[in-house]
Amino acid sequence: NIGFTENTFWQILKKIRPSLYEALYIKHKKDEESFALIVSAFENQTLISGIIKSRTNGGMIVDVLDIEAFLPGSQIDIKHIINYDIYIEQKMQFKVIQINPELKNVVISHRIISEADINIKRKKIIDQLEKGQILEGVVKNITSFGVFIDLGGIDGLIHITDLTWSRINHANEILELDQKIKVVILDFDYEKTRIQLGLKQLYPDPWEDIDKKIKVLDNVPGKVLSIVDYGAIIEISEGLDGLVHINDLSWTRKIKNTSHFLKVGAILNFVILDIDKRTRKLQLGYKQQIEDPWDKLDFEKGSIHWGMVEDFVSKGAIVVFNNDVTAFIPSRHLRKLNGYKLKKGEYANFIVIEFDKNRKDIMVSHTNTFAKQLNSSSNSGKITTNIKYVADSDDGEDYSIEKDILPLESTFNNYNVGDITTGIVFEIADYGAYIKMPDGIESLIRVYEMSWNSQLCYAQDFMEIGDLVEVIITSINKDTKEIFSSIRQLKQDPWININSTYPTGSIHTGIVKKLTNFGIIVSLTKDIDGVIDTSIYKDKLIKNRFDFIDLGDFVDVEILKLDITDRKLFLEVVKKKS
Repeated sequence: NIGFTENTFWQILKKIRPSLYEALYIKHKKDEESFALIVSAFENQTLISGIIKSRTNGGMIVDVLDIEAFLPGSQIDIKHIINYDIYIEQKMQFKVIQINPELKNVVISHRIISEADINIKRKKIIDQLEKGQILEGVVKNITSFGVFIDLGGIDGLIHITDLTWSRINHANEILELDQKIKVVILDFDYEKTRIQLGLKQLYPDPWEDIDKKIKVLDNVPGKVLSIVDYGAIIEISEGLDGLVHINDLSWTRKIKNTSHFLKVGAILNFVILDIDKRTRKLQLGYKQQIEDPWDKLDFEKGSIHWGMVEDFVSKGAIVVFNNDVTAFIPSRHLRKLNGYKLKKGEYANFIVIEFDKNRKDIMVSHTNTFAKQLNSSSNSGKITTNIKYVADSDDGEDYSIEKDILPLESTFNNYNVGDITTGIVFEIADYGAYIKMPDGIESLIRVYEMSWNSQLCYAQDFMEIGDLVEVIITSINKDTKEIFSSIRQLKQDPWININSTYPTGSIHTGIVKKLTNFGIIVSLTKDIDGVIDTSIYKDKLIKNRFDFIDLGDFVDVEILKLDITDRKLFLEVVKKKS
């Protein structure tokens, strides 16, 4: 075999095609020289110039010394590029980042040069920064957590909590892209070139001199900013807002959903209930603008009132009376004389079977308004009637049954207030549980009578169907044959000596019992709970209010405030136990 080298190729071409040889050989030698310069630039990390010629898949084709080089889209510039065509025919400087001598492939970058220039500018700018310094910048990017500001070669971040003293959901509510603003330097990291900026710090803190602006019991106008599960956020002035709890909306109505009572944007008057400068919290009330009507309500047990079934809830319904008072009626007490249940919007007479002025609770019955009449018309304890009871099935089929309307008189009289007995739980509702005592007599245990520590609890938290419980009879209504009993009153109220046991400022260990929308419930003992308001930790930039604590954790807490009237302990975490 005769070796055929590159040099041989050129010699043959020169003899047979002199003109073609001249053209090709000159270009070949020029390309060789150009590629050698590119290799040298790669090895020495020097810059080379080139002209962007066209777009290609994933980037651009650049003419560098008559050699085609590839410029990836990600290596064109630091900023995000929308229109690549604007770079065509632009002359720019590049750095060679990859090369293949055999295939003559060249990959270049302009971004590296831009980043190096910016890093120099960043160092120069950050050398001149001071905390508290006011600078002018341009809004570069808006995110859910804050705004990035271009300070002229270096970016700084304004966290959403540092944008305004007012409450906002997103930064785009007050700023827009390319907007020029003044900012203040809050902090910076020289090594990482991170700058923390503030905007609200340029304006007076609305909590300064708060005592001169508002006082407890002041009546102030406010705008409903947002509705939350447990109330509403009310703005009483720019940057100054507070919470009106759902329980402080009405004296008489049991409001389950705040949006049924308040609308976002509405301007109403509210009463200042509490000002906590340490946690920067305002507690507002709406119902406190008028006197508590419960002191004058005439809803004694056994009294009959005309009302309307307003809505159905779990295990019963809400009845509203003409003075805007609402009461709860259990499902079993909705039955009419014809066996059908009262419907939503239907008016009827209701007899009061429980009235608790302190807890502002009323329980009524429609069934008992005619049950008493039926009972008195019979000579025996058992009343057999031809009442039709409608099945709860979808077909609504009617059927007749014999029904014991009320218990035997002689059996009912065996029980007295103060008697201690036992019963088996046979029905549970959110408001309480029904038990069958000896002789088959039924009794209701309200949730708040199940434990001295029943706030924020349901009956299901204390017992299950089939449980055997010991109770003390607390109330007997001989007219309606209703018996009410209690578990908690079998032992002393732990709140009697609460001031000496849990004085303000004392430290105690508890276990996390429940996580709610408004805070963390901590059990200090079986009968004493306290609440940690997690909103006071917002300045610690906790992304999730429960990131730092979980169910079952043991925590040391400090007693911040003691509310004996509402039987509430307010706590603050001292430390979490390992």
